[in-house]
Amino acid sequence: MARLREVDQGRIIELRASTLVGRSFRCDVKLEPGEVSGQHAQLRFLGGRWTLRDLGSRNGSFVDGQRLGPDEAASLSVGMTLAFGHVRNAWRVEDLGPPPIEAVPVDGGRAIPAIGGVLLIEFDGNSLSVRRDRSGWVAEPDSPLARPVSDQDQVEVGGRRFVLHLPG
Repeated sequence: MARLREVDQGRIIELRASTLVGRSFRCDVKLEPGEVSGQHAQLRFLGGRWTLRDLGSRNGSFVDGQRLGPDEAASLSVGMTLAFGHVRNAWRVEDLGPPPIEAVPVDGGRAIPAIGGVLLIEFDGNSLSVRRDRSGWVAEPDSPLARPVSDQDQVEVGGRRFVLHLPG
């Protein structure tokens, strides 16, 4: 699993297939410094590699001290230093393993991890399985009708909503 370590404080964050960084409550990684925009940057796993994309932030995102342009993306490697808003808000890339396949309840609670590459979401007597086939990720309810799903899609199972975290 991919991990970043905050250089000054030592805080560790583990990355999901798509991880939003910023001050907003909507972000997966919430940063406090005033230089950080509401939705500042996105870390994403796609095609077997991790990238950092600046989301048009006011003060920029940095990779090894170099500022990314608005909407510019950079491929990551272990040992790089990432910073958000100012180079002093630094994080070191510790690991770039693939992200977990999981479903996270929208209303809070523990993530449901995949087992053997298959995500089985069960709630209130209902179930939904999510797996990868030749065309991509598909969800299959208790019937034979499969439908395509993607990273960050929301699904409902037994009246409860879940966000899917699916590597690309």
